[in-house]
Amino acid sequence: MAAAFHRYACYRDYQRARVQIAIAERALPNSPDALALAAGLDGRQGRWLESTKGLEKAVSLDPRNPEFLSALADNYFRLRRYRDYEHTYDRLIELEPDKPLLIIQKAYSAMNGKGDLTTLRAALERLPSSMKDDVNMVSVQFAYALSARDWKAAREVLSRSTNSELYYFNADATVSRGCLEIYLAYLQGGRPPMEATFAAAREQLNRKVEAHPEDASLLSASAVIDAALGRKSEAIEEAKRAVAMLPVSEDAVDGPSLVYNLAAVYGMMNEPNLAFQQLAISVKTPGGATYGTLKLDPCWDPLRKDPRFDKLLAELAPRD
Repeated sequence: MAAAFHRYACYRDYQRARVQIAIAERALPNSPDALALAAGLDGRQGRWLESTKGLEKAVSLDPRNPEFLSALADNYFRLRRYRDYEHTYDRLIELEPDKPLLIIQKAYSAMNGKGDLTTLRAALERLPSSMKDDVNMVSVQFAYALSARDWKAAREVLSRSTNSELYYFNADATVSRGCLEIYLAYLQGGRPPMEATFAAAREQLNRKVEAHPEDASLLSASAVIDAALGRKSEAIEEAKRAVAMLPVSEDAVDGPSLVYNLAAVYGMMNEPNLAFQQLAISVKTPGGATYGTLKLDPCWDPLRKDPRFDKLLAELAPRD
């Protein structure tokens, strides 16, 4: 089991990891850990039916394991099965009622499935004061403010946070508050000037990208910042390179967010045809664009007047 996880997590060597899991399963029949690890491999390879069934079985064998429940909820979310996602989070919240983050995560269902921010806002308002400066909570608060187009609230989130870096740009990477200020300035209209503060923030991000050349998510975030600054050739090149580094065919868990960002960069850089090519892929990909992200994310504002955008939005619209 340890050898399988090492191959999977450190090297993305799925073939050898499966060999080790098969050995483990012979000695540990019906092991929920083996089932969950195999399901993780299946998910990375885009075998979502097999992955979900494996996690459901692991949960049935170990129903009070929050790690398995969380992984299963993630699968439901990527598959846009929002009711199943919510029910699974109800079980997680029952197991760990002292974790406010779980309530926030459950609220993502209404936002992504229906484009409804009410539930998320209510959950954020109920946060205990001890969580107010948690990096995950602050990141969610900033993302919520942007989705609500409350620029004043977004600025306040950044100004009061003591975190030097936050998560954003639909990728598993943190960027400095200065970079988020660049993006916020772009959303408020026009191209942010490369004055001293913004230039320093951009250079800091560039140094971080150079220090982590293997991090596709960080490179993708950098592309969005360059797009906000109007650096068209740099932004498109970075966004394309991030997708090439970690394509969905090699990682169906992390890859979709990079396609989403590539589409956003094309839209921000006035390349609507290329943006819609990527969006057409994203809306059909597990873990890609959702009804809520298309409806609420301000990065899509350059595309909203195009009839193709309404067509894509209708494809993802809730049916009940």
